[in-house]
Amino acid sequence: ASALKKALPASTAVDVAALLNQAAEQAERCEQLQTAARDAWRTHRADLEQLFATLLPHFNGTTYPKKDEEGVFDGWMAAMAAWSEGADAPAKIRAFSQSGIRLKKGANVPTHPALAALDDWLAADGEAVPAAAQIKPLLLRHALGHARLALNAEKQRRAELGFDDLLQRLDAALQAEGGEALAARIRAQFPVAMIDEFQDTDPLQ
Repeated sequence: ASALKKALPASTAVDVAALLNQAAEQAERCEQLQTAARDAWRTHRADLEQLFATLLPHFNGTTYPKKDEEGVFDGWMAAMAAWSEGADAPAKIRAFSQSGIRLKKGANVPTHPALAALDDWLAADGEAVPAAAQIKPLLLRHALGHARLALNAEKQRRAELGFDDLLQRLDAALQAEGGEALAARIRAQFPVAMIDEFQDTDPLQ
């Protein structure tokens, strides 16, 4: 529980609707940009494949491993074509974007609108991932608040107390008026206590 609290933001004021709207807008923008990039690649597929075939001898071997082996380049182009038709993005898609092309020293990277469109989508997608990661803990804190209220209501309905309830109520009583007298009575009744697994206790305990 303590690890979860450390992972969550300190503020409990969460505008869930605003967060979800923000996430939805980012997702819609990414989808629009990917659609535009797919359309551009599909429209110019023949030109792009010819362009990359011309660049093949100049490909950086680190970015394009096994580039000279039979079928490898054709496989890359087939994967890009499949993506333009709606398939998932291939692992090496960034290597065929305007800013992702890596050539040997001295070779010039050509420009093309379809490659620029691919750049735009990848940039937006890269921004959306960390944004989603920031939203997740805020939504989790919001959900925890509702879960805690629901749990308390259910325990009241059943007239039940959990272990944490006993601890919290005792702590509240010790901090309230008459707390010193209560502490003295507990010490008199239980002069010795044996605590197992002390390293796992929390401050409240």
